[in-house]
Amino acid sequence: MFRLRKNIVFVLAAISLLLAACSPSVRYKIMNTIFDDVPVQVDEIVAVADTVMRTDSSTVASFAMNLEKVYYHEPFVDKDCAKCHDQQHLGQLVVEEPELCKKCHEVKFENNTFQHGPSDAGFCTSCHRPHKSASPNLLTQGGNSLCYTCHEIENVENSIVHKEISDSKDCITCHDPHSSDKRFMIKKGVCNTCHDEVDKSEFTHGPVAAGFCSSCHESHESTNNHLLAQNGQKLCFSCHDSKLILNDKVHGKEKGKECTDCHDPHGGSKEFMLN
Repeated sequence: MFRLRKNIVFVLAAISLLLAACSPSVRYKIMNTIFDDVPVQVDEIVAVADTVMRTDSSTVASFAMNLEKVYYHEPFVDKDCAKCHDQQHLGQLVVEEPELCKKCHEVKFENNTFQHGPSDAGFCTSCHRPHKSASPNLLTQGGNSLCYTCHEIENVENSIVHKEISDSKDCITCHDPHSSDKRFMIKKGVCNTCHDEVDKSEFTHGPVAAGFCSSCHESHESTNNHLLAQNGQKLCFSCHDSKLILNDKVHGKEKGKECTDCHDPHGGSKEFMLN
């Protein structure tokens, strides 16, 4: 037992010497890796900044780039631990998530058709840190790195559509991280960030008027032209009653033709969107 204590003291002394020899920024990163919620030593940062400001401009720019911005959860800043933790039971949560998060944060996405798994299950802390983070919105990681902790990067990058998208765009440019009324949680109107918006004609096809491009087009890949979800009349008949249409006097004379031979799928100036 005595030897164990002696070894522990030796290790702690070695760590103390190591930290003392480090710069404030490096010391903070080491401490923050070992312990949770290590406070930023503002006075030390200011002292380093004062030293750096006496050097050339390139060094100043480098220092500014490496000075990590930290985002804090408001109750954590206010030291209002009891807002989330039960002080009588070793800091356990007063209620489990997502009910705990809903006490302060308004949830507006629960009734959408398509839900992101962690969001639907109420695991807010799968993506958000409860105390502080180096990423906005207290995300556990920034950019696409967070998405790739669950989604296979190879599957995403090999998608036909994703290959054509600039690397500078984040996943949430097109996908809602919580939920959506569209498959793959595509954001409404996001298609128009790359594609010209379809003109709203006098007679406009319902999905077009509502901005639901994904009702007819696949978001990522398809074996059909224009990334259509289905080919030919099958797509039209997924919404329109084929019996009523094919038994119609006019349509009965046009057997063998596609719907789009006569109708514009987006809209037009003529009734029934006739070409």
